[in-house]
Amino acid sequence: MEGLVAELDANGQTNYITKVSDIVSALQMAETTYKASTTLALLRQLRAGHTNEAVAMLEKQLDEDLVGFGASTNEIHEAEIGVLKQIKEYRTEYPHKAAFPYTDATLNQTFNLLDKP
Repeated sequence: MEGLVAELDANGQTNYITKVSDIVSALQMAETTYKASTTLALLRQLRAGHTNEAVAMLEKQLDEDLVGFGASTNEIHEAEIGVLKQIKEYRTEYPHKAAFPYTDATLNQTFNLLDKP
């Protein structure tokens, strides 16, 4: 992001800096809203004693995170490798089937990132 802003500034395209900042802010707000909504739903499930439902929601959320991770990762860094390893270990201990077979295939592709040199 900093590189993009610096390049736009160097080219005198300061109006685009504002537009890019607005887009990033909107995306961050959408993500924050989604996370807050999900957290609230999970807390309500847990407070109502619906542990299995809360676990199912968390497993689905983890699936979504992994799908997004796999789709957006061109280069894998040490921090991502560490998280992926932990998730793979977790899923080995607690196997989970996604609602759709193509999601499971996508998740396996994401775990295959661990095998890249």
